[in-house]
Amino acid sequence: PHTTLQLALSITGTFDGVQRTIGAIEYQPYDTVITNLTLDTTETGAWTAAVTVRIGTAEVASSTPTKP
Repeated sequence: PHTTLQLALSITGTFDGVQRTIGAIEYQPYDTVITNLTLDTTETGAWTAAVTVRIGTAEVASSTPTKP
């Protein structure tokens, strides 16, 4: 087994800013999986994303090739 870290984040801003932040989280140089994502708008027109992320989810790759 390996250790994972689970984070719950709330991101608020313009649609572009929220999407760029989610993209930066998703494509960071660590094994990351977005397990839950909810997008919504506020009364003022800002966007909010509720994101749950799990980091460190990959298993160690085997050095033995698999047969087709």
